[in-house]
Amino acid sequence: MWASAQTEGGEAVNMPDSDIRILYEDSEILLVQKPAGMPSQPDPCGQPDLLTVLARRTPVWLVHRLDTPTGGVMVFARTPHAAAALSRTVQDHERFVKEYLCILPAAPEVLIDPAVCFPHCLKSAVP
Repeated sequence: MWASAQTEGGEAVNMPDSDIRILYEDSEILLVQKPAGMPSQPDPCGQPDLLTVLARRTPVWLVHRLDTPTGGVMVFARTPHAAAALSRTVQDHERFVKEYLCILPAAPEVLIDPAVCFPHCLKSAVP
């Protein structure tokens, strides 16, 4: 199966991996749906990663990451200039916001405070 999307010029883009979808592409950026379970970049386990898969098709620069278990939209730069500009934007947490949605098969019987259960996953807020 091939995933496809439209480029800025309107032409179709096909990817040989059915779990990877290109949502938008122009000469500067690439928006891609990262599947849950796939690393954003090469990791020690050696499993296929999104950066390597995309780099086989076009030059791309990684400007942010999503954890391997997390699926979602990722932004890649297609030029060094775009990579620098996007990296600055990603560091500005008022302009670049990641939102996470957890989908459960049923309503939980108890509410869990992530700060108590997963303190190592939360970053300290700097005022």
